[in-house]
Order: sequence, then C-alpha cells, then structure tokens
Amino acid sequence: SYLWQDNSFLSTLEVTGYGLYWVEVSNAFGCPGRDSVYIDFPVSDGEMVTEWGQVRVFPNPAEEFIHVVLDLDQEREIILEIYTTVNSLVYREELDRTEFAERNIPVGHLAPGTYFLRITMDHIPHSVPVIVK
Repeated sequence: SYLWQDNSFLSTLEVTGYGLYWVEVSNAFGCPGRDSVYIDFPVSDGEMVTEWGQVRVFPNPAEEFIHVVLDLDQEREIILEIYTTVNSLVYREELDRTEFAERNIPVGHLAPGTYFLRITMDHIPHSVPVIVK
C-alpha cells in the first residue's frame, strides 16, 4: 500500500510544484518503508542559486546529454542520480568531495519522457525534473 503526503494512495504521484514529497509504503506482510524528496528546481534552462551555491542543469528538455555544473560554497560530497517517474534508478555517479564539478550525463538512450535528476549534497537530496525528448 502507498500513502503520500497529500493522503492519496496510488502507486505514483504527479509532482506539481516545489516542496517536500514523501511516501509511506507497506508490503503484503505489513513491512513499512518511507522515502522523501524535496523538489526545489524548475524545469528550465538556466542557473539556479541554492543555499549551497550555483547549480546549472541544461539543456532541459534534453536529447543526448544533460550538462550539470555545480559551483558550490565549499567542498561537499555529491551524488548525481537519474530516476524514472516510477523511481527506477537509471544513472548514478558519486563525486569526490568537491567545490566545483561539470558533468555531461548521457540521456540519449533513455525513452522520451520525464525523469528526475537527484543531486545529493552532504546526504541531502534535491531533485530537478528533466525532460528527455
């Protein structure tokens, strides 16, 4: 079973804006689980200023690559991941502690649709909706 922060109970939730999204799940044996993500980036080309520094994700929509530029206020542990809308991991890269990083993430092999680029900095995840053409 599923329970989302808006009290809906379907297996998926359409993200419609910024904010914290969470889900509580349980299997047929009653074993519980919970996960959450904070959505704080728009779908756009351009630069976003976060509490950690500047983050650029472009182009969006993308065809072959998503270019990610992180220019942070200090060295941080960073994990870049891409998830489908049903939370299947399709890309993961861990970066050494860094203050600046540029990455071209290949997306040309992915089916067209909406994905989420999860940027985890010092164990705090933030997600960017990304459109693949």
